[in-house]
Amino acid sequence: AAAVAAAATNHARGRALAVLGRVKHKEGQAVTAEGLFRGALDEFTALESSCPAEAQRVAYDRWQALQLYKALLDDWEDRERDVASIRDEIEGLAGALPAPYPRFVPGGAMLSLAPPFYELLS
Repeated sequence: AAAVAAAATNHARGRALAVLGRVKHKEGQAVTAEGLFRGALDEFTALESSCPAEAQRVAYDRWQALQLYKALLDDWEDRERDVASIRDEIEGLAGALPAPYPRFVPGGAMLSLAPPFYELLS
């Protein structure tokens, strides 16, 4: 029970860090935003391996955080290599997640039935 509670706390922390990263990106604080996104991704990556029962849900949140991190790097000069690496990771995660999680369709469009946790920040 304690391990499940700790996993839930770490999951919530990862989501909060990603949302704060989005806020800092919108405020023009790119370096701070990057640190927050990296922290969120670290939380999600650790949770995927330590809590297999939550792996799909955590992978989806990691996919969303990567989308936000990529958007930050798209606005940043000389980060094309990082953007390409993250794009590959996003596409790999999207292909591995079951419905209703994100799916790419021919032409590169993305379908998703699950609402993103950051949708209110757009």
